[in-house]
Amino acid sequence: MKVFFDNKIFYIQKYGGISRYYLNLCKELKNLGVDCFISSPINFNEYLKRDPLKSKIHFNLNKKIKFPSKIFNLYNNFFNNYYLNKFAPDLTHLTYYQKKLKFKKKNPIILTVYDLIHEKFARDYNLNEENRFKQNYIDVADKIICISESTKIDLIKYYNVDEKKLSVIYLGIDNFNLPPLKKKNFILFVGDRKRYKNFDILIKAYSKTKLVNQKFNICCVGGGDFSEEENKIFNSLNLKKNIKYLEATDYELIEKYRTASLFVTTSLGEGFGLPALEAMSCKCKVLASDIPVYRETLKNFSYFFNPSDEDDLKNKLENILIENKKSSELNIDEAYNHSTKFTWNNCAKETLKIYKELI
Repeated sequence: MKVFFDNKIFYIQKYGGISRYYLNLCKELKNLGVDCFISSPINFNEYLKRDPLKSKIHFNLNKKIKFPSKIFNLYNNFFNNYYLNKFAPDLTHLTYYQKKLKFKKKNPIILTVYDLIHEKFARDYNLNEENRFKQNYIDVADKIICISESTKIDLIKYYNVDEKKLSVIYLGIDNFNLPPLKKKNFILFVGDRKRYKNFDILIKAYSKTKLVNQKFNICCVGGGDFSEEENKIFNSLNLKKNIKYLEATDYELIEKYRTASLFVTTSLGEGFGLPALEAMSCKCKVLASDIPVYRETLKNFSYFFNPSDEDDLKNKLENILIENKKSSELNIDEAYNHSTKFTWNNCAKETLKIYKELI
């Protein structure tokens, strides 16, 4: 079986969960005997640069390069069509949304939908273009993979998609199975902090706890350095020395997971929520916002709090990290075992079943 992946996600993401998903999926599909071809003539993706698999790369560029994007798009679209015809795949797996399909549909098309964040938090985004692009691809796809039941429910709600067209396939995580490291006095927060990520509630709740005076700090990894507005909040709460930022490599992030006393995710919405499961796989306790997708993926192996209630989060932080009540203790080994169910091999096997249904 031959599967063609277009360039879009590798063109728009230097780093990111979606481009990692496609590369991990392709690696495992290759092990299952699938011939995967990634067309990405001009891209900015670091993962693709490190592990190109069977891909056609002309230029892997630095994001700082200034050049008309229209020229890049025309170049990529031309070679997408060229490689699509040359590779002659059995099906095409689209990696992200564009204005319209840039090639003639000659074989079945698969689309993976990560989340409906733009729709759920419409006030924060310009939805006119985003909706139109997404709708075009939803219409043209023969089958749509949703990365969680929560995403599936949202897709039906916002786009009225026929449920028969949808399949849920969970993402995988890299399972490290490393020996434990001594825990240090810090709370770990990973990824973007803007808008629906609801980071402010962690800062405000933390500022009310006894942790501030016990040298229990917050470490933020990824998501960009603190903004001027964030620094103003830290200063107003006298927390400037308590909150640190780190731009970490994958290996440094693993070490942070392994040494953190607690991983916290405050998001108001997610398609899946990989970092929480990655933390579990490193035997780090997890405190997650009580939203449907986390109840689905984390089950009862995480602590939960109301993401609209500062005091609830404040109490949970103190209960877990200071009082350490036995009645609220999670079994870290059971949480780790739960995380091992999410593998890229399982993701690829389930995806391959969908492919076979279409050809």
